[in-house]
Amino acid sequence: MKQRLSNAIGLLPVLFALGFGAGVVSCSGDKPTDSKKDVDTISPTVMWTLPTDGDLFVPLTWSIRASFSEPLDSSTVSASTVQLTPSLAGSVRLNNELVSFIPESLLDSGVVYTVTLRATIRDTAGNAMGSDYQWQFATYADTTRPTVVSTSPSDGATWMPVSSVISVAFSETMNPSSLSPSTFVVNPAINGTYSATDSIWTLIPSVALDSNTTFTATITTGASDRSGNSLQTAYTWSFSTPNDTIRPMVVSTFPNDGDSVTIYTDIRVTFSEAIDESTLSSSSLIITPHLVGFVAYSTPVATIHPTEQLQEYQSYTITITEDVHDLVGNPLSQPYSWTFVAVPDITPPTVSMLTPTYGECVDSSTTISMSAIDESGIDYVEFYIDFSHVAGADDSAPPYEYEWNASALADGSSHTVFAVAYDKAGNRATTDTVAVTVDHAAWHLLVEDNNEAIPRNLARLYYRNSRTQLSFRVETFNGWGDYKSATEGIDVAIFLDTDQDSTTGQTTTDNGRQRIGNIGAEYRIVVGNHGDILSHWDGSSWVSDGTVDGLVISNNSNFFEVSIGLPQILDPHYVDLIAANVILNTNQWDWAPNVNLGHVTAIVDHTCPGATPRPPVRETGTSQAASVLISPFD
Repeated sequence: MKQRLSNAIGLLPVLFALGFGAGVVSCSGDKPTDSKKDVDTISPTVMWTLPTDGDLFVPLTWSIRASFSEPLDSSTVSASTVQLTPSLAGSVRLNNELVSFIPESLLDSGVVYTVTLRATIRDTAGNAMGSDYQWQFATYADTTRPTVVSTSPSDGATWMPVSSVISVAFSETMNPSSLSPSTFVVNPAINGTYSATDSIWTLIPSVALDSNTTFTATITTGASDRSGNSLQTAYTWSFSTPNDTIRPMVVSTFPNDGDSVTIYTDIRVTFSEAIDESTLSSSSLIITPHLVGFVAYSTPVATIHPTEQLQEYQSYTITITEDVHDLVGNPLSQPYSWTFVAVPDITPPTVSMLTPTYGECVDSSTTISMSAIDESGIDYVEFYIDFSHVAGADDSAPPYEYEWNASALADGSSHTVFAVAYDKAGNRATTDTVAVTVDHAAWHLLVEDNNEAIPRNLARLYYRNSRTQLSFRVETFNGWGDYKSATEGIDVAIFLDTDQDSTTGQTTTDNGRQRIGNIGAEYRIVVGNHGDILSHWDGSSWVSDGTVDGLVISNNSNFFEVSIGLPQILDPHYVDLIAANVILNTNQWDWAPNVNLGHVTAIVDHTCPGATPRPPVRETGTSQAASVLISPFD
C-alpha cells in the first residue's frame, strides 16, 4: 500500500549516504527495558523521507533516507526490508530511528524510483510496522552535453617544460570509464598514465616530452558524462616545447667557497635559469658530512634549510650533481662543489624600538613594540619600564609587543621604556631607551554656556586630542528623547576653522544672514537629525566626508561625544571653533559661545595628547533671545 506523509520535509542537503547491499551498520543498541513502565505496544511509523513523496528533479548524487517515530531493531532493517525499484547496488544503514540507503553509484538520470519499507520492520520492543510504506520520486533527466572549459597547457602555449602534465577540465563530472587513449589522444603519441577525477582528466607522461616539438591533443566524442551524454564535437588544442639545449649552471652560492658562517646558516644556490624543482633532492644536493634539512625553491634560487644546528668548527662540502635539470630536461653543465666552515654565533640581534617614540605622551593603554632580527632567530624579547623588567611580558614570536596599562600612573609623570632581545645562541641586544610622559587625555572645557531657556540648549563644550584624533563632548542643560527626532531630538553643528583665517571657508550661516562667530569654517561636524557626518566647505556648499568616528550618544540623555581623525582635517595645530544647536520644531537655536563673544581655540599638540588649553569662554551678560529664528542650516 502506498502511503503519503503530510509533514514530509522538502529537499535537504544529503548528510548521510544510503545504499542497498550486504550488511547493516547500526548506531543504536537494544531499547532498554524498565519494568516500572507499561509495555510498549505502539508500532513504529515513518515521520519523514528524503526525497519526499512526489519529488521531481532529484539530484543524481542524493541518497535516500527515512526517519521513524522511534529507534528500530537493526536485525529487521536490511536490503530485504528496504527496497528500491528499479534496483541499484548500495548498502542499508541504521542510526537509531534513521534508515539510510547509500547507492554505490549515482542514481540513473530521468528515472522514477519507488522506495518500499516492508511491514516486518520492528522497533526495539518488537512492534512491527504492520503494513508496507512506499513513496516515489523522479531524478533529474540530464540531457546536457559536457564541454571542455580549459586545458593545461593552454591552446597555443609555447616554451612548455618537457616535464609538463597534460590535463583538461570539463563543464561537469565525467564518466571515468570513458577515459582512454582513444578518447584522450595526443600526437605525437605520449606514453603515460591517465587519471580521472570528477571533471578533470589528466595524462601524466612516463618520460620527458620531446623538445622542439608541437603536440596536438584531442578529446573525442567518445568522452561522456555520468548520464551518458557525449561531447557534441571533438575538442583539439596544441602546445609546443622549446628548442633548448643550453645546460643550467651554478652562478653563485651562500656561503661562498671558503667562508666561515654561523651554525644557524641556511645554504643558498643560485642557478643560471629556472630549474625543475622535482630534480632537487638529497641525491642531487649532497651535503658532507650529512645534514638533516629540507629544500625550498623560488626561481632561480634553491635554499637548503637545515633542521638541526651545524656543528661548530665543522667543515661542510656541498655538491650539486648533474641530476639537477632545467625545465626542459637539460642537466647541470657539470657537478659543482664548494666548502665552508661553521663557527659559533657571537653576533647580537639587530633591534629597534617602534612604539612609543622618544618624547611621546602615552595614555591609559599603550602598545610597546620593537623590531628584532637575527640570522639564528629570536628566542624571546623582554620589556622594561623605568628600568624594571615587566614580569609576564616576555614575547617569543613577532610582532614583539606588550600592552602597557598606564591608567594607574599619575597624569604628567615621566617614564622610560626599552626592550631586550635574545637570539637562539644567547646573544642579546638592547634598544634605545625611550622617554615618555603619561597623559590620560582628560576632557578640557572650551565653552561654558548660559541657559537661554530653550529646549536642549547648549551647556558646555569640551575637547581632547590623541595622536590621531580630535574629540568633542557636548552637554545640554536638559535632555532629549530620540536624538534623531525633529520634535524632541538635537541638531548640533561644530564649525572648525583649521587655518585660523576668518576670510576663508564658510563665514555666514547657510542663509547668509549671520556670521558664524568671527571664523571661516573649513569643516563642520553635525550630530542629530541632519546626520552624524563630517563635511568640508568646497567654496559654495558643504560636501560630506562620511560618518564621524567614535560617536557616543544615546536616547534619553543630555550629552554626546564625537571624534574625527586628525588627517581628515589636515593635521592642524590650532582649531578655531564655534558650536550651534538648532531646535527643529521651533527653529530656535543657541550659539556657544554666543556670536558676540567670537570663538574659542583648541590647541592640538601632536606630540602629547590633551595639551593644556586656553582658558574657557564663559558667557556673561545678556542671553540670546529664544525667539530668534536664524539657523546655521537655513
